[in-house]
Amino acid sequence: MRLGQKAIIQAILETMRNLIDPMIKPELLRDFDYQFHVLGKDLPEPVKNYLFANSHRWKFDRAWPRHKVAVELEGSISVSYLIKCHKCNIRVRVKKTNGSLGKVVRIHGWKKSYNKFRADLLKYNFASADGWIVLHFIHDDVRGNPFNMVDEIRSAIDSRKKMLSKIKKLSDREDEILHLIAAGMSGPEIAVCLSLSLCTIHSHTRSIREKLLIHNSASMVARASAWGLLDLERVPFEDNAQD
Repeated sequence: MRLGQKAIIQAILETMRNLIDPMIKPELLRDFDYQFHVLGKDLPEPVKNYLFANSHRWKFDRAWPRHKVAVELEGSISVSYLIKCHKCNIRVRVKKTNGSLGKVVRIHGWKKSYNKFRADLLKYNFASADGWIVLHFIHDDVRGNPFNMVDEIRSAIDSRKKMLSKIKKLSDREDEILHLIAAGMSGPEIAVCLSLSLCTIHSHTRSIREKLLIHNSASMVARASAWGLLDLERVPFEDNAQD
């Protein structure tokens, strides 16, 4: 019976969190925008609710698409926690004016529900494979330590700026070939697909390697992904081709 009651209580609490989340998120976003506007004036403005994966309708709370840097704000109100003494593990109670002890002291906790985390895990794995740097901040970062939060964003953007400054821009044809290589297509297959000679494909591939500062084709896709040059939505995987 106790197990059944516990399951019911957990279900009720999860429902409450799901109802509270939509109310909290806009508030966190507003706080983030304010802190960033004040402390990050030297940085480019982020795109709000940026849709980075059309196929899944996945969005980032705030993003800098050119640098492939994104921010996700996390957290919801959870059950309040009892405060206990760190030495004797006894619950802390308030002291009344007459000297007697009153009710126990509680503090609200903030956390992300397990189901929400599990759902977003696919999203973050997809973003990582596509070359995104995803920074996660909770309410304590936004409200309690905004200087550190903005510094993390600044470091991520600066690292991408340095990387982008080293890259010579790929031509449209080179970009197209790079995405076909990422799909696992061989040189002859790409030549047939684009109606070009194999010699021309090899020439473009050599140029891509030079611009990505690598010496072999095996590292081409990994480097392109790490530098944010691949858009997974544009990679014609076999499953997509069949669809």
